[in-house]
Amino acid sequence: MKEWFEIFKSVSVGDYVCLVLVMTLTINPLASGNHNPKQGPPDWRGYIFKAQDIKKAKEECESGVKPGPEFVSTVRDGEPNLALLEKATFKILNELGGWCPRRHCGKYIHDGFYNNCRSWIIGPAPSWGEIDLAGVATVNRVFIGSDHSQGFVDRVLADFDILVADKVGSGKIRRPQLETSLDTQEGSSHQQNNRD
Repeated sequence: MKEWFEIFKSVSVGDYVCLVLVMTLTINPLASGNHNPKQGPPDWRGYIFKAQDIKKAKEECESGVKPGPEFVSTVRDGEPNLALLEKATFKILNELGGWCPRRHCGKYIHDGFYNNCRSWIIGPAPSWGEIDLAGVATVNRVFIGSDHSQGFVDRVLADFDILVADKVGSGKIRRPQLETSLDTQEGSSHQQNNRD
């Protein structure tokens, strides 16, 4: 017992705190940031969401050692994820060549899963992706993100705009004034200046 006391006696308080923190992170997996995003309900307050089959997504995934698919919740902070509505559709201009159908396909723009093998990566710029909600909706927040577990650090959003239609079928597109800023931890929300 005297040997342990002599070791800790020569260690500063700051070093001792760091040692305890390292031991806690090593022993307790919950402290190290392990997470398991929840699917959310299949329907909520009249909204019907598309089916999310995590087993099928994992079987289709060719992620290697990187994190596999994780759910994007159908409801977040008391608001529905409109991109996951059963009636929502998508269009893209292009996708990164040579990867689809294994990963980076346009259909993954709103499939309900995070992470690399379930992501859409654009082909040559300029490019665009569109999610059609099939009706008029109030959009309070926009979250963009794929690599939720941060298995790849080279996936940075840059130079993008969020556009909305004034009404269904009008063909008029405008830039909304958004009030949030980029948050790369939980997917990204976006702030842009109205440049009309």
